Amino acid sequence: MALLAVTFADVAASPVIRSVSVDRPHVAVFERLTLDVDLAAEYDNPFDPEQIALDAEVTGPAGRTNTTPGFLYQPFRRDDTATRSHRTVATDKPRWQLRLSFAQPGVHRIVVRLRDRSGQVRSEPYSVQVQAADKPGMIRRSDRDHRYFVTDRGESWFAVGANVCWGETWSDQGRRIFVYDEWFGRYAEAGCNFARLWLSPGWNDLCLVTRESGYDRIDLQRAWHLDYVLELAEKHDLRLMLCIDSFNVLRSTQRLYGDWENSPLHPDHGGPVGRPREFFTGEPMRRAYRNRLRYLVARYGYSPHVFAWEFFNEVDIVDEYDSAAVTAWHREMARHLRALDPHDHLITTSFAHPPGDPAVDALEELDFVQTHHYEARDIAAMMERDLRAKAAARTKPHFHGEFGISHSGQETAKMDPTGVHLHNGLYASVGQGHAGAPMTWWWDSYVHPQNLYPLYAAFVRWIDGFDFVAQEPRPASVRFEWTDASDKQVPLRAWGLLGRGRGLLWVQSPQYTWPRATTADDRPQPVTDARLVVQEVPPGDWTVEAWDTHKGEVLASRRLTVGADGLLRIELPSVAWDAAFRLARCAD
Repeated sequence: MALLAVTFADVAASPVIRSVSVDRPHVAVFERLTLDVDLAAEYDNPFDPEQIALDAEVTGPAGRTNTTPGFLYQPFRRDDTATRSHRTVATDKPRWQLRLSFAQPGVHRIVVRLRDRSGQVRSEPYSVQVQAADKPGMIRRSDRDHRYFVTDRGESWFAVGANVCWGETWSDQGRRIFVYDEWFGRYAEAGCNFARLWLSPGWNDLCLVTRESGYDRIDLQRAWHLDYVLELAEKHDLRLMLCIDSFNVLRSTQRLYGDWENSPLHPDHGGPVGRPREFFTGEPMRRAYRNRLRYLVARYGYSPHVFAWEFFNEVDIVDEYDSAAVTAWHREMARHLRALDPHDHLITTSFAHPPGDPAVDALEELDFVQTHHYEARDIAAMMERDLRAKAAARTKPHFHGEFGISHSGQETAKMDPTGVHLHNGLYASVGQGHAGAPMTWWWDSYVHPQNLYPLYAAFVRWIDGFDFVAQEPRPASVRFEWTDASDKQVPLRAWGLLGRGRGLLWVQSPQYTWPRATTADDRPQPVTDARLVVQEVPPGDWTVEAWDTHKGEVLASRRLTVGADGLLRIELPSVAWDAAFRLARCAD
């Protein structure tokens, strides 16, 4: 569908908008509208807005106007014979595009604006009718409870998923990005709603800045790869955290996992980063990074399935790490990104060491905090310590962006083949007050080959229907007692949430950790004849469901009455490893 082009130019010699075409006559809220723009302009670098800037000015039904940047696009397609070209080949030459989505129904007016160094032109306005639809929209921080996320529609959103950071890149025979068809399908089938992607380093098929593109340009083939994966995530309703850079590109190859000397940032490959710290302080690199942010917003910012922009993976282990410089850089880039992004996606970053950098985490420009933690034996206890130690988590959502028991997926599979530590991390996250379940790193060498997806499915069924914000939950106050009134300590522990009319409780043996639970001849004596006492429960009748944590099924359901003392006494089944419960207050 073609639109009329230019209405006026700022100067006589100016760029030209020949035509603008849209891919559909109308859209629903949060659906993508694509505009192809045929233009003529003078520029050397199409990724530098000081040379060429294509934008759409969008005025909504209430009269508010925002601006969405445009970008250079090139179409590709899958070709499994192109094993040395990432299994994708170009199908046409590059062209200019705009991608829009709309949060509100009604008539929206679009004006396309083009600027180069000679002047500026604007298109005739075009109106698009946006239809109402019951869609959750973007993910936000809750303004009612700092611990959690909510959708634009208002329900809470608890993140459940894994790192799925790159495809099969290990050889020419790998499926490259097309393995995501299988991986995302399996996570979605298990009820997951979240995944993390890396857009760096250069060997990653999703890396947008490569030695082929240069440090200040975008690799259009890799950008199409990210299109493919994002559209697949939209199909499976998985929200993505897009990690823009990783420590590798600023860490010497002489150190573990370093790749700086091979990166397009290095002077040997045309980059401006003579020393790693110059990434954060040098204006040429900062300008190139700001331009990269513009491209990310332009191409992918339309999508509600972009959960968050993550500036760095483990920024604290770059060479020459300087907290003051890195803090100032994060503040600058977060403000710049916020100004660019009309949909105001969440912004974060991450650190290798569990304490992180408190100065960066405290920035009001960053929306939530993460912890990465490996080689812990007692996952549940580790997660609780990490959360309590994070000062920023007292005012922001928090979850573990990476966790595990080893720095090797293959070793993890040998040490814990059934996923005990993964299981424990899932269930502990709820009662401890995290914003999501911890994310394992070993998606391709552990979760998939060991078929651990059912662990997620069982957990998701247990939490299904619990609104982490509307319930106004507080940590459950519990104690244990023996049914025979013995004063000996019951060897169990519990975490849980108790809300206005719902509750989730997880009871665990402290012996249920991966070193013990994965040893066939090391089975603790089951705890029998014990009782869980939940305190400060509103009086009345409650339905208590006992759940099988591995099958995600209800084992038994009982109706119990809470008196004026506020005590809910739950007779426990035999507990060898763990047990879970769902509480629901009965209607009067």
